[in-house]
Amino acid sequence: MKRQLTGLILAATMAMSGTAFAFEQPPIYQLKPKDQVLILGDSTTAGGVQMGGYVRLVDQAQNEQRPDQGIVVRGMGWSGATMRDTLNGIPGLKPLFAKPAAPTVVIVNYGLNDSKEGEANVPAFTECVRKVVEALQQYKVTVILCTPTTWGGLTQTKSYAEAVRTVAAELKIPLIDLYATHADHITSNTKDGQRLPGTNPTTDGTHLSMVGETLSASAILQGLGLKPTWQRYQLRLSMGRVKKLSSKGKIKVVPDQVSNVQSFTNFDWTNMAYGKGFEYLPNVADIPNPGEWHANWPTKQASFAPGTKVTLTFEPDAEHTFVGWESKGGPVITETSPSLTITMDRHQWIFCVAKPSGGK
Repeated sequence: MKRQLTGLILAATMAMSGTAFAFEQPPIYQLKPKDQVLILGDSTTAGGVQMGGYVRLVDQAQNEQRPDQGIVVRGMGWSGATMRDTLNGIPGLKPLFAKPAAPTVVIVNYGLNDSKEGEANVPAFTECVRKVVEALQQYKVTVILCTPTTWGGLTQTKSYAEAVRTVAAELKIPLIDLYATHADHITSNTKDGQRLPGTNPTTDGTHLSMVGETLSASAILQGLGLKPTWQRYQLRLSMGRVKKLSSKGKIKVVPDQVSNVQSFTNFDWTNMAYGKGFEYLPNVADIPNPGEWHANWPTKQASFAPGTKVTLTFEPDAEHTFVGWESKGGPVITETSPSLTITMDRHQWIFCVAKPSGGK
């Protein structure tokens, strides 16, 4: 009953925010007890392993729906990575497939960076997808392909998505159609050429907002035979300085329920540039033991029960002053004070902006 209620809460939340999930991904793989799922991808997957990212959302949901089965879902992403990079890097992943706790399922999520090379690159990309599948299958794992999400609209990655579908059909490989998920969402939430407020699946045309993270997680969960519902909502916090990526300062969280990862309370965000956060999994070269490739992932996610009111207070250092709050994939925030109270009625990504005290 509790899970059904949570699902209803999530559905109501999406309806209130104007978000519509048009595409339903059919199940293509049934998770087995003790499955170890590894998602390989680019910077969207690097973001996906942050709090509220699609990888973490999939892992949380499967833990809620399939408890005590020993299933884990992890992700490794590299900024700028292409399908060609993956093919070249597969030999370096060999330590991950050493027993114990080797991946049993590998989900391949690339194509955004490949699409930068335009239509002329599609045949080479298609062949590369085939070779990646064959190379991974040598490790005796189940390979699942993902079509790329959208880039700056619906056209740039469309042919690349079709290429992945073609290879999946030819090789009889399970397919999760992230492109269809995102494209249908964009179409359903665009009126008179304008996106409905709070429905943009990206922050910059490519990297995922919290709406996009939830979309991708929902598609993958459906593909794995699970429901795209959560009993608790995750919160991601970021800080930025005007004209620069990172800033000094602290965000105090009340109630503080994120200390099982690393407390955001009194946390110094100086080095929190994109792609270098403490919540990222280590690179392959940094893994001390092949059997511990997911050991640094918390069993319990930093999350809040639906309806929880959370107060965020920005505490700047002497060199910075507060500018404002932003929601990455949510309603516009009008609060102008450095203290913000939000209601956890969905997964949220809150961005705090500061500027140098001198105004530069």
